[in-house]
Amino acid sequence: MRRILTICLLLLPFAPAVAQEDVYLEIPIAKIAPGWRDRVWIRDLSRFVSMAPRVVLKGEGEAWVARPQDLVGPDAVATARVHIRLSKPGRVVGLLLLPKEDFSGMTVHPFSAEATGEAVEGAAERFVEARNFRLGKLLEARVTGAAWFRHRLGDVGPDRPRNPRPGRPGEFEDTFAMITGGRALSENLSLDQVMESDPSDDAATVPLDEIEGVTVAPFDWKARLGDRKPALDPLARCIPADQHALFFPSFDAMVKLVDEADAHGTPVLQWLETSAVDAGTRQRYERQLRLELDGLARTFGPKLVKSVAVTGSDLYLRTGTDVAVIFEAKNVALLDATLKEWRAKNGRTPGTGSKARASFQARLGDGAIVVTNSHAQLERLVRTTAGEVPSLATLDEYRCFRAEYPKDEPETAFLMITDETLRRWCSPRWRIAASRRTRAAAILAEMQARLADGNRDPLEAGFDLGDVTIEGDHVHSGLYGTLDSLTPISEMAFDKVTEAERDGYARWKRGYETNWKAYYDPIAARVHLDGDTLDLDLTVLPLQLGSDYEQMITLAGDSKIRPGAGDPHPQSLLHYIFAIDRKSKPMKDLGGMSVGMTGDARLNLLDWIGETVSICLDDGPVIDEFLACDDPEKFVEENWGRIPVGVHVDIANGLKFVGFMTAARAFIAVGAPNMVTFEPQTHRERQYMKVSASEEDITVYYTSYPGGLFVTLSETMIHQHIDRYLDKKALEAQDVEGESKELPPPEPWPGESAAFRGRDRMVAVIEKAAGPFWLRRMQDRAWSNLPIMNEWRRLYPDEDPVEVHHRFFGARPVCPGGQGYRWNEEMKTVESVVYGHPAAPSGPMTLPPAVRRILEAELGLTFFDGGVRARGTVLRKKR
Repeated sequence: MRRILTICLLLLPFAPAVAQEDVYLEIPIAKIAPGWRDRVWIRDLSRFVSMAPRVVLKGEGEAWVARPQDLVGPDAVATARVHIRLSKPGRVVGLLLLPKEDFSGMTVHPFSAEATGEAVEGAAERFVEARNFRLGKLLEARVTGAAWFRHRLGDVGPDRPRNPRPGRPGEFEDTFAMITGGRALSENLSLDQVMESDPSDDAATVPLDEIEGVTVAPFDWKARLGDRKPALDPLARCIPADQHALFFPSFDAMVKLVDEADAHGTPVLQWLETSAVDAGTRQRYERQLRLELDGLARTFGPKLVKSVAVTGSDLYLRTGTDVAVIFEAKNVALLDATLKEWRAKNGRTPGTGSKARASFQARLGDGAIVVTNSHAQLERLVRTTAGEVPSLATLDEYRCFRAEYPKDEPETAFLMITDETLRRWCSPRWRIAASRRTRAAAILAEMQARLADGNRDPLEAGFDLGDVTIEGDHVHSGLYGTLDSLTPISEMAFDKVTEAERDGYARWKRGYETNWKAYYDPIAARVHLDGDTLDLDLTVLPLQLGSDYEQMITLAGDSKIRPGAGDPHPQSLLHYIFAIDRKSKPMKDLGGMSVGMTGDARLNLLDWIGETVSICLDDGPVIDEFLACDDPEKFVEENWGRIPVGVHVDIANGLKFVGFMTAARAFIAVGAPNMVTFEPQTHRERQYMKVSASEEDITVYYTSYPGGLFVTLSETMIHQHIDRYLDKKALEAQDVEGESKELPPPEPWPGESAAFRGRDRMVAVIEKAAGPFWLRRMQDRAWSNLPIMNEWRRLYPDEDPVEVHHRFFGARPVCPGGQGYRWNEEMKTVESVVYGHPAAPSGPMTLPPAVRRILEAELGLTFFDGGVRARGTVLRKKR
């Protein structure tokens, strides 16, 4: 017997373990939160993700709330359920979080239940269904961690994990939007649209050079340039004609713009972006180039460098591209030696072991030094400088834009994106390469998610990535690099594509070319920083069809905003003016109201309107009260008749204006007799009209004079307007009689088609009026990181979830509040230090600090030759 027992004990460790099945539990929401009505939380889809019902368990396990499809209808509360999965039977204790009706937070409902382990038919499937719906919504919302949530969606059952095959049409839109850079430009160029092509393993048999690219004709820049011979940037001769270029007149100018972007631009951009993450883009390229702008670089740079230019083959900075910094040297030999020595001592190249990108330095001709992260880029620059490749300096369009933006005017930076650059970005080679790279990025993201999940086994990608290696927590593709630094498109060599890729490009090309009347839209921009003043001047010529500006262009027609138009005055906090062409189609359509007033379809009673209409908000006691109130929305509701808002309309034909007013009054008298009264009033012996509605607390004031009509709800504003008009007439009369010096010319608006001015307390007014919106936007951005960080906390409880995400995906979740995230033990969730979490929202209703610094701002648009020129000036408070 002892021998038998001994043998049994020796064999016990090798005995197969009895499989423990998961335990599933379903609890009706009505049992946890009686009376709750789910339909309140589907009213506001913008808060679906952050305010969706959520379950927090006080122990181990996983829980999800039933799908919203199950929560709609008269029996919604009875059918809505919490689905829980446990590893073994036992008591469950948790919290159910449900959104409040006004979305000001979430209510917390404690619950407990006993999981007996008794099998419930379909419970496992319903659990997975509820979980996958929630994960799918997170993907649709493009919150941080899309690759991880897509990976989890690959688990089609509790015990049957699978890997989704990447590359099917429609699957890469989120990935592309997540990883692509230069969003403002890419939207205009349709660069964020994924080519529709089947990513199957078809053989690449179609010669690339047989695929026709875009056929949009080039613009005649020589005719536009005329006889002008502008001064050119010295480094333009080194830059290929089909690459973008950013010129700095000095090393100090480059440092100034970089510092400005760090101090003001980057926080504002982070606030506007959908994804609240920091990819460390600037730091990555500084390390790749070994050109970190530390104190030493700032010290020797101004002494050895005349001017600087930055160029590359595309703007996919966030995902990976080639970058070249070219220095115009004061002493080439000295700068060359100094850069080499400094880069060798202080520079360091990022990467995983041997997978790091190399950095190159070389002379370009007799007067320039280039530092780049791409040998292919270096070769192009060398050939361009030698005259073997057309340079930017040879292009008439560059010369034309340099004539519009002369070098001798104040300038911190000048950007040029040429017709040839746009053509290359839209060529078959570039678009197909970008599509392949996007697919590769999605596969690499899945591999990184597998690593985060503890799975280092090879993945059958269904797409050629070259040699794939895993070093530490990074996956490297021999063809496409790493997820946070993809191989630049310029370095992707291929001469054949699949038939599916050819057809996909043809479809993309047909859609893209319909956006253009005849020409591309080269872009030029100038930035000037002078102390606390920022000037920006941007030209896009011409615009594509379907542009967001199209309606404004049509409405403005041939009209222009003349200097002094729209009654500009120092009391206005906000003043917006736009040009109107009364012969334009929108105005003719609006003039159709004449039929109702006169019965004659031939008449257009709006034909009296002149070239501009403006709207202003004036400062004064009412603004003081508004800024001091506790409830801005309630204040406006109770005092809207006192809000100092006025509208000024140019009058082009006085007789037609009189006809319009006569017809309007007659129409009101017939349609609403005894309901509206017109009472003449007088201020400084000048008449104005008070229009009141007898059954409504509505009073409108207006006055007219040769050339203008002013309408407002505030009698104070009508008096101030009359004062300005009479004072101006008095000054003009004195000038005519020779009793005063010549009057100064009226100040021009910053644009001839539309313009905006704001001053003094405009930011405070905007912040007060839109405070709840700003707070909500910031909360949503801060909370968009919580789902993925809670996942990392679950998997890596002893590590900082921000650093876990950076380790696997190369980007850090960033809270717009600036104070980071922390763990809330009671609610078992990561929360923002400033904005809390959905169940306990917090945070100030303030704009970003960079915006709050603005003292004055003016912006203007001028439409011309099918294009637009935008100008803006911002004056900021001193720090």
